[in-house]
Amino acid sequence: MISFLLVTGPPFDAPLWTPVLERIRSQEHHATAATMLNGGDGSLESEAANLAEQIRKANGKVVLVAHGTAIPAAIKACQEAAPAGLVLSNGPLTETDLFTRALIRWAHLPKTITETLFSPERSINFLASSVGLRRLVVNPYVMDHDTTVMVCGPIFQSNDRLGRMRNYLRTLESDPYPNIPEGIPTLLCWGDADPISNWNNITFNNEDSPLIERNPVPGGRYLHPVERPWELADRCIHWVENSLTTT
Repeated sequence: MISFLLVTGPPFDAPLWTPVLERIRSQEHHATAATMLNGGDGSLESEAANLAEQIRKANGKVVLVAHGTAIPAAIKACQEAAPAGLVLSNGPLTETDLFTRALIRWAHLPKTITETLFSPERSINFLASSVGLRRLVVNPYVMDHDTTVMVCGPIFQSNDRLGRMRNYLRTLESDPYPNIPEGIPTLLCWGDADPISNWNNITFNNEDSPLIERNPVPGGRYLHPVERPWELADRCIHWVENSLTTT
């Protein structure tokens, strides 16, 4: 049996996956969400090691599903502990995208500024505004204040996790992006209407590999896992059931 391990990266936290998890479990598959920034120094190396350890400890084979800024850590984790499969969705794959670059600029601001001008309450209010996360969905009303608190609040309400978030984003700027390891079946499940991380421009060393498949979410934007959770969940399940061995 293959289980799903889902991870998203800052500023989003594990609750982003709640509707996706419900959809996967409703189809009688096991799925859990990993949490980033809970230990270590928050560097890409540290976060990748944490994901690799979760893959090793899993009961049986694992398909790792990564979204957003978690993608580099997920790929690096696969170099340490190969999962049965890898699903990647909307985030920095071979270079920083517009959203990640904005986050990196925030990470370089002095802490005195981020802790005063960008307090947890102010940060959440900004992210929930018309110039924040509403630009990452088709229907702006999806990312209301309560949803923003759910998917981002746990990080912004913890000084320790905010510090690790800064470190992680800075290493995304300085570290070379890892390549998808050869031999790992990979599904690219991008929202194809996302202007931030346009999958039509994605190129990488082993893109011609027969182990790499593409199955876009038509009309999906960066946060399609929140807006249309069934799209990603159903594609993951179909891919596993038809392309991977489940025995």
